[in-house]
Amino acid sequence: MKIKKIKVIFLTTLLLISIVIIINGCGGTKSTENGDGLIQSESAESITLKLGHMAPSESVINNTTTAFKREVENKTNGKVKMQIFEGRQLGDMREMTEQIKMGTLEMGVISTPYFTSYERGFNVLDLPFLFQDNEQAYKNLDGKLGDTLAQKLENSGIKILGYWEFGPSQIINSKRPVTEAGDMKGLKIRIQDSPLLVDVFKSLGAEPITMDSQEVYTGLQQGILDGVNTYYFVTIDQKEYEQAKFFSEVNLTYGAIALVINKDVFDSFDPEQQRMFEELGEKYTKLQREMSQEETKASKEFIVDNGVNLVEADQIDFASFRKAVEPVYEKYGKEFQELLNLIQ
Repeated sequence: MKIKKIKVIFLTTLLLISIVIIINGCGGTKSTENGDGLIQSESAESITLKLGHMAPSESVINNTTTAFKREVENKTNGKVKMQIFEGRQLGDMREMTEQIKMGTLEMGVISTPYFTSYERGFNVLDLPFLFQDNEQAYKNLDGKLGDTLAQKLENSGIKILGYWEFGPSQIINSKRPVTEAGDMKGLKIRIQDSPLLVDVFKSLGAEPITMDSQEVYTGLQQGILDGVNTYYFVTIDQKEYEQAKFFSEVNLTYGAIALVINKDVFDSFDPEQQRMFEELGEKYTKLQREMSQEETKASKEFIVDNGVNLVEADQIDFASFRKAVEPVYEKYGKEFQELLNLIQ
């Protein structure tokens, strides 16, 4: 108990120090915007924001965050600097989410299921077949549904600057082609740590296994896993296609991720800087989605060229999947009805 108390005091102290540094570094400065849109501060001091994500260096997410970093530094004439920590340099997503909440990490790109510990409403995004397509997902995440969830999350100290994407989730496995819900029976499928997703895959007759993404390749290799609830460019990044040769476009759930910043850090900026971060959040959300869709097309060609049996969407019996997951809506629909009513 004493060790736990010391840890809490230590983390709280780090948070307070971080906030003081941020406030001294940018909150107390006077900024103006010149004709080129550059924010110029009268203070000679600068601050550095750390941004963590799980993706490898050659990935859509890293390319987007790197471009975001360059524009932030350019628009502030270097008064706000950024450091990008790719891969697992700062821990897994759960650890990074906690660090952002505490303020020991200023920014990150986090998959939305990791927000459910702080705001249960984010579970709604894991409901199967919630959106008809990517465009409907964008419309709702950029609209009332996304705004409502974002506002709730701010109460936990995390501000969303934009909803990025993995895209629709697909099934890759080493056993057989999946064309209907019955084909999922008995498959050991890795999923993200979400009680709702556990229920989704149980309703399909699969055996859901929550496992760190770092362990997926070995899990497939050793037969601990038969497959993965995955996304096109993720299956390339993690080389899942090397161990599993059946890929099905089931479009089961929409994989939303978010560019986030610690709320206290954001509030410490002056109004011009806050507006800049919000505008760049919107700009790079659009860019990341465009890059994601391009990467999906390239990934589809890549896995086929590498011997993967691809079952495309027009070969999937979606009616069987929708029927199988009805119990999930019966269980969670009432709890999330207010959020479901916001979907257009």
